[in-house]
Amino acid sequence: MTNELFTVEGKRKYLTSEEQGRFMAGANAHERAEVRTFCLTLAYS
Repeated sequence: MTNELFTVEGKRKYLTSEEQGRFMAGANAHERAEVRTFCLTLAYS
């Protein structure tokens, strides 16, 4: 596994801080607890 930030096609592999914040806000707003848990597990790992 490499520590590259971009794929061979030039696409970013990771979210920016702003994108991650929006993702987490959306996850926290979801009505289903299992969806919130799954999304936040992804965000924090």
